[in-house]
Amino acid sequence: FAQGVADRWGLQPEFIETVAEQLGVTCGYSEPRRLGVDRWVAMLAAHNLAPGAVCVVDAGTAVTLDTVDRNGRHLGGLIMASPRLAAAALNRRTSDIGETIASDEAPVGLAILGHSTDEAVAHGAMLGVAAAVDRALATVAQELDVEPLVLLTGGEAPSLLPWLETAVQYRPHLVLEGLALVALSN
Repeated sequence: FAQGVADRWGLQPEFIETVAEQLGVTCGYSEPRRLGVDRWVAMLAAHNLAPGAVCVVDAGTAVTLDTVDRNGRHLGGLIMASPRLAAAALNRRTSDIGETIASDEAPVGLAILGHSTDEAVAHGAMLGVAAAVDRALATVAQELDVEPLVLLTGGEAPSLLPWLETAVQYRPHLVLEGLALVALSN
C-alpha cells in the first residue's frame, strides 16, 4: 500500500498507532496496541478540546465509549454492538423478524413500545444502546464527581443522538481532528 502511494503521488504515508502516551493522554490499556487507533485519536482530539474530563462516544458498526480524566488519563472504555448490528443479529438468529430499519426519531411516552415486530426490534435496539451509554456516562460522572464533556461522533451518531438522555456535543469529524493533531505534532 505504502509503495503504491509513493509511486503514484510521490508521498510516503505515515501510519498512526496507539501508544502508551501521546499529546498529554496516557492510554489505560495494558497493551496500548490493542486499543483501536480510531478510538485513540478521537480521545487525543477530545482531551485537546476540553480542559476537564471528557467522554467520547463513537457510534458506528460498534458503539464505543472512552473516558479521559482531567489529567489526561484514559480510564478505559466500552465496546457494544450498534443498534443496527443488534437488529441484524436478531434477524439472523430468530425466525420471522426480517430486516429492521432503526428509527432516527426517538418516540415519546408509550410510543416507545413498538406496534409491529419491526418497530419493537428497532426501538429495542436503539433503546438498549442509548440506555447503556446513558448509564455508563452517569456512572463516570458519579465516580469522577464532575459532569464530563461528552462528545458524540461516528457514522451512526445522528441516529443515536435523539435517543440519548445525556447532553452530548455532536462532533462528526472528531477522528479527523485527532489525526490532524497528531500530524501537527510530528
